[in-house]
Amino acid sequence: ALAYRVAYSRHGRSPYMFFLYPQTIDRRRYTDLTFVGRYRRDWDCPELASRKIVDEKLQEQFGKYRPRGARDYLVARTAEREAVFFNESHAHPETRAFVHTLLADLRQQGFSYLCLDALEPQDVELNQRGYPVLNSGYYLKDPVYGDLVRRALDMGFEIVAYQPSPEEMQKALGILERKAYSRDPEVLRQTAQEWSQAMNLARIRRRDSQAKLVVLAGPGHIRERALAGVKPMAQWFAEFTGVNPYTIDQAQMVDYCPEKADPLYQELDLNRSTVFVKDDRVFVQHDFDPGSDERFKRCYDVQIFHPKTVYQNNRPDWLRMNGLRRTYPFNPDKHQMNYPCLVRAYREGEDTAFAIPVDVIEVVEPSTPVALVLPTGTYQLLLKDRQQNKQLTIQVE
Repeated sequence: ALAYRVAYSRHGRSPYMFFLYPQTIDRRRYTDLTFVGRYRRDWDCPELASRKIVDEKLQEQFGKYRPRGARDYLVARTAEREAVFFNESHAHPETRAFVHTLLADLRQQGFSYLCLDALEPQDVELNQRGYPVLNSGYYLKDPVYGDLVRRALDMGFEIVAYQPSPEEMQKALGILERKAYSRDPEVLRQTAQEWSQAMNLARIRRRDSQAKLVVLAGPGHIRERALAGVKPMAQWFAEFTGVNPYTIDQAQMVDYCPEKADPLYQELDLNRSTVFVKDDRVFVQHDFDPGSDERFKRCYDVQIFHPKTVYQNNRPDWLRMNGLRRTYPFNPDKHQMNYPCLVRAYREGEDTAFAIPVDVIEVVEPSTPVALVLPTGTYQLLLKDRQQNKQLTIQVE
């Protein structure tokens, strides 16, 4: 058996441990809800606090900038870059969906490595297998993230895990201790992780001097300034390689619960992912906000403002990814299924016992229309209600 099958069969795990009925998931566990296709409006947001007001000076500066489509703006500026670093919000797969829309352009520009901090280094078969599985990484259980990997592999990207092993962490700690980097054990631990991540990325450049890297990381790792004594991965990478990464923040201007949302973002009504530009400078909120700590300024090259989510057929509009995916309405009654009915869609030929589905929906009742949102192709659907399981094949055109 393949290693990924052995690892999961040994522990008795199955997809049903991860792809659960949404009502069984704590509505505060936003990331787990994304695994089953439930997004922002299904969260259990805390009570709405008093709304913050946009600082007048910040508003005045922001008014001098003009909106540009984020995708077109970035494509015009990434061709000559050697490393493009995106962050993402773990609870907002629309940040991953946006990277989907850029993959073809980046590949055409010569980028050939997609480096993911969410990927477990133990999944050594991923590039040969062609799709992620349940032990590929916790965040990769999000169908949008999993399909980002699948699509990148189809395009010829090599997928790279750059999280450090325990041995790499120990080596990094030893180096930082000898350099007397800090006396604070937690600062040392966090910095060792950032150091090791950057070193693993730098090794790609050492093996392949022409390598062009796309990196997708958690929110803080692509900062270009240290915070609380911790030098982030992007800074170490620039130091190790001499390559200044193009850093793109997606984690702040996105559709959070109201009490967490940036007030400047809340005032906007956007219909596409947007950057705000004046001359050749991109607006990054912390750079202009008088209330921002100095440590948060000059951290990113670009900040993307993602539009608030609009739902059609009870699915978020960003799932269509600018036409990369199609809507496929699904009616459980046609297949003699009861309600609620959980539907998981897998690309034809993948191991449905272990693969990450391309999409997941729950149809709660006949009066609530729900649609799968899938790229064109042939899919195996696994249907599950409280009494039975069924499998069928569909074609999305």
